[in-house]
Amino acid sequence: MSHSFYINDVRIDPKINTITRNGKSVKIEPKIMQVLMCLVEAKGEVVSKQYLFETVWAETIVVEMVLTRAISELRRVFEDKPTDPKFIDTISKSGYRLVATITRKRPENTGRRIMRVVIPVAAAITLIIVLFGFLQSDPAPPVTSTPMTADKGWEYHPSLSGSGGWVAYISSKANKNFSDILLKSTSGDSSVQLTSSDGYFLKPVWSPDEESVAAFGVRNKKNGIHIFSVKDKSLLNVVEINTQYVGMAWSPDGEEISYVAYDSSKARHSVYKYSLKEDTSELQVVSALDTWGDSNPRYSPDGKSLAFVRTVSEGDQDIYNLDLSSSTLSRLTQINRNILGFDWEDESTLLISSDMDGGENLWKLNVSSKKNPATPERIIKIPYGESIQNPTVQNGLIIGEKWMKDTDLIISNLNGQPLEDSMVLTSSQWELHPDVSKDGREIVFSSNRSGNYEIWKYRFGDRSLHQLTHLEKGFSGKPKWSPDGKLVAFESNASGSHQVYIVDKDGNEIKQVTDSDGDYINPSWSRDGSFVYCSSNIDGDWNIWAQSLSNGRLRKIHSSGGYFLQEAYGFGRAFITRLHRDGIWEIKMDGTEEKIIEDLNSGDWGSWKVGREGIYYFSREKAQICYFDFGTKELTDLYPVYGSVPRNDPAFTIWEDGGMLLYGQLKSYSGDLIAIRNY
Repeated sequence: MSHSFYINDVRIDPKINTITRNGKSVKIEPKIMQVLMCLVEAKGEVVSKQYLFETVWAETIVVEMVLTRAISELRRVFEDKPTDPKFIDTISKSGYRLVATITRKRPENTGRRIMRVVIPVAAAITLIIVLFGFLQSDPAPPVTSTPMTADKGWEYHPSLSGSGGWVAYISSKANKNFSDILLKSTSGDSSVQLTSSDGYFLKPVWSPDEESVAAFGVRNKKNGIHIFSVKDKSLLNVVEINTQYVGMAWSPDGEEISYVAYDSSKARHSVYKYSLKEDTSELQVVSALDTWGDSNPRYSPDGKSLAFVRTVSEGDQDIYNLDLSSSTLSRLTQINRNILGFDWEDESTLLISSDMDGGENLWKLNVSSKKNPATPERIIKIPYGESIQNPTVQNGLIIGEKWMKDTDLIISNLNGQPLEDSMVLTSSQWELHPDVSKDGREIVFSSNRSGNYEIWKYRFGDRSLHQLTHLEKGFSGKPKWSPDGKLVAFESNASGSHQVYIVDKDGNEIKQVTDSDGDYINPSWSRDGSFVYCSSNIDGDWNIWAQSLSNGRLRKIHSSGGYFLQEAYGFGRAFITRLHRDGIWEIKMDGTEEKIIEDLNSGDWGSWKVGREGIYYFSREKAQICYFDFGTKELTDLYPVYGSVPRNDPAFTIWEDGGMLLYGQLKSYSGDLIAIRNY
C-alpha cells in the first residue's frame, strides 16, 4: 500500500513519510513508517516483535529499545496512550496490533456523535433508579476488624501458621536497637516471646509442620536466616547468607526457604532459594534489568508456584508468578501501583493490599483467570487515613498490619532568627515533597488529606490552602515550581504508568507532557523554563531525559545513570543523583562528571537544592543541613535537623537566598496487628 489512506481521521502518506492530524503534518523516519505499514497490513492481527525486526531491520542487528522507541514515536504523533490505546495496542510478550479503522477516504462524521434515544417515562424512571443505585453502591464495605495486638511500640510482619491457629510477628519498641519474634494464638491468648531481645529480626515464616519459625535476623554479628524451635525457643540453625528483609517463604514440602538478596554489582534485589537438606543456595528468579528488583516471595499452598513482587520504580509494582515445574514466568497483575503485601488464599486466589484505586485497600485476584494479567476485585475498603499492609490469610482469617502515619512540614530560619510559627502544615495525614516558589511566597507539596495523593499549594501571606489537582486515583507527587512561578510540574501514575504533568498555579488546567512507554519520574525545570527534566527507565536503566515544552520532543540527555537532575545557574553544567548510590555528581558541558558530595545518603536522592553559589543538602549521617560551596569546594554544616526525616522521598527545600528551610518531619508512625474474620 503506497497510496495515502486514513487511520481513523489521521491521514497517512507512506511515500513521503508523513502523518497529518488535525491539519498538522509531521514527518517521521522511514523505519518508523515501515513499522506502521507492517501493522496496517496485518489488519488488526498481532504483529510479533520478531517479525518487525526481520522486516524493518532485516540487515541490521538492533536492540529491542529501537522498536520500543518507534512505537513510542507513533503514539506521540497519534496522541495515543498505551494504557488506553485508540490506535496501537501492546500485546504482552507478543508484539503490537492496530486497533483503529483503516479507510481510503477520510471518515465523514468524525466529530462527537450525539445519540438521541426516546425512552418511555416508566422505563426511564426505572433506569434512573437502577443507575443511581449502581453509582451509590459499593461492593466493598468498610472493614470490621478486631485488634490482635495493642502493645506500646510497633507490631508488624504477621505470618499465620498453616492451620491458622497461631500468628508469628515482629515487635519493636522506640529507641531500642533490637526487635523480637512473638507468637500468639489466634483465639486471643497472650503472646509468647520466642527470642530474647538480643538481636534484630524481621519477616518470620512458619515451617509446614508448625514446629519451627524462620526469620531474617542479625544476632551476635551473624546476618542471615535464623531458625528457632517453637517448643523450647532454642536457636536451631543460622544460615549465614546475604539475606535482605524484603521477604522470605518456606516451601510447603518443608525442604526449601525462598529469600531475597541484594546483588550490589547489578544494584537489584533478587529471589534465591536455600535447600535445608543440601545446605546450598541458588538463584531462583532472574530479575529484570529495568527494575529495582524482586521481593516478597510466596509459595502457593500446593507448592507448584512461587509468586513475588517486581518493583520497576517507586510506586510502580506488580505481582509475577514462577511455575516451579516448567520455570515459566507470568505476570499476574498490571496495576503499576504499590503492592503493600499479599498472600495466597488458596491455589487460585491471591489476597493483595494495594493503593491501586488511591486508597490502601484489600483486593482478591483470581490467578486462574483466562485473562492474563487479570484484574483484581476490591473486597475490603479501608477507612480513610488508615492502611492495612502485609496481610496473611488462612481459613477465612486475615491478620494484617494497621498503620497510621503522620508527616508534617516544618519551617526553620538558617540565620538564627526565631520564627513565630515553625509548623507550616500540620494534619493527621501525609504531607511531603515541598517546593518553594522563586519569590518565597508560596509552596507546593503532595498530600493525601483529600483521600488521594494530590498536589496542594500553600500561600504564606493569608495562610490559604488550595488543592491544585483532582486526579482522584493513583499517586501524584514531587511537584516543582517553574522558574516564572506560573506552572508546577509533577509526576503521577493516574493514567497507569508514571508520567510527567504540568498544572497552572491556580489549578485550572492540567496537561500531561510525557506520554511514552516506560516511566517518567522526578521532574525538574531548566532555568529558562523551556524544558522539564525527568528520569526514565525506558532503555533498561534510569537515565535523564528532557521534555521540550515548545515542540513536544522528548530526548535522552544523559546515559550513564541518573535518577534526579537539577540544572545549575548559568550555562554548561548540571548535577545528578543516582539510584541506590550515595552522593551528588556534577555533569559538565563536555560530558565529563565528578562526584562532588559524598555524604548524601542514597535514600535522600531528592533532598537537596542547587543555589547560585553552591548546593544545600540534608546529611542524614550528621542530621544537618549542609552546604557545598562551588568556589572553595568546601563543605559547611549549617543547621541541625530535629526529628525523623522520611527516606526515599524529596523532603527538603530552601529559599532562593538560603535564609529559610522547609523540610518534612515524620511525627508519628504507629502499627498494630488486626484480625478480619468472615470477610
